[in-house]
Amino acid sequence: MSSAVDPDHHLAQAIGHFYRGHLAAADAHCRRSLAAAPDRAGALNLLGAIAALAGLRAAAADSFGRASALAAARDNLAVLASRPGTGPARTTPGYVLIKAWGFGFWAEVCHVLGGLLLAELTGRTPVIQWGRKCRFTDGHRPEAFGLFFEPVSDLTVADLMALEPAPSCFPEGWSREALRRDRWSKRPGLGAIDFLARTETVLVCCVFMGVADLAPWIPPAHPLHGRTIAACFKALFDRYLRPRPEIMAAVRDFRERHLAGAPVAAVHLRGSDKVTEVPGLAAVNDRVIALVDAVPASWRLFLLTDDARLARDVRRRYGGRVVMTYSRRTADGTGIHYHAGENGAALGREVMIDTWLALGADRFIGNGRSNVSGIIDVLRTAGGQDSTLVLDNQLTENTWFL
Repeated sequence: MSSAVDPDHHLAQAIGHFYRGHLAAADAHCRRSLAAAPDRAGALNLLGAIAALAGLRAAAADSFGRASALAAARDNLAVLASRPGTGPARTTPGYVLIKAWGFGFWAEVCHVLGGLLLAELTGRTPVIQWGRKCRFTDGHRPEAFGLFFEPVSDLTVADLMALEPAPSCFPEGWSREALRRDRWSKRPGLGAIDFLARTETVLVCCVFMGVADLAPWIPPAHPLHGRTIAACFKALFDRYLRPRPEIMAAVRDFRERHLAGAPVAAVHLRGSDKVTEVPGLAAVNDRVIALVDAVPASWRLFLLTDDARLARDVRRRYGGRVVMTYSRRTADGTGIHYHAGENGAALGREVMIDTWLALGADRFIGNGRSNVSGIIDVLRTAGGQDSTLVLDNQLTENTWFL
């Protein structure tokens, strides 16, 4: 996030989204306003109203109480206290179905981590379905998550479809038949906050579940309350993501063969379709290269990139110091995972191997507007390892705009 944040602008945006019923966007703008002016009573009062509409009574009372210098906040607190709660807590088992998001590999995994946090906060069992929309399937298995990681629970979507009576689902429109057909659609206006107080049996994560969107709503009793976004990512990552043993064996083999015996700086450069997402991407990559130029000449450079042209240029610049895995790379403006005919499962394994090699390097330099750099950065930062990003890490920001 830029340091030049106008709290008035974001508060005005938050109010507009609130009255249109877009709680996720209202929450994001309200928190940006509060980041610049933490004690602003009007923004705290609005945050309480957002929480109240989302069914989060304790969080609403806390925000209204913090804004108690404002008469409207005192009135809201009194109204909240005078009204009954939302009824008895759910007494039957509940589930969070984390569907594929349909974009890059680490976008998929970060969506899973957000869904897992949602499951923890709502006391539900997580179920993962990387089905038809996932770009990292082998074309044979109906659920691709298991190609890369061990299961996070013993349940599958088939178990949800077999529930009797037929389960209630949120968002509206989901049903047993919709689950069977592996249908998927974005739900404009919905965000992670809309899922927190629902009582339906199955919460279907068909909007992006950002860890950064859920983290501010973690209640005091939860062990991640008050932790940094990076710390939340690392805790969820360590608790749930167990890579397939053959993938970790490939990581160890490559490290022993090509990276042992000298310090290593891992460097991530993005090209291809990222040029449409990051203004001035070439200048951003130049800033990364300037940091690499300062790395001692005795260090090896482990390069992660999706772009064959960038790989060629870095090899020309640094010669034999550069080490890369054999990975599919694109020579045009289309992301490699969008190329027709590519083996998605192989692409996912390549990204995983590169990522774990970067996690084991002595230093990391990357682009904060990429999910690959972002996940490496939050894990290294939370673990006390050296990490430098050009541009802020997008994984630590609200993702309501998705």
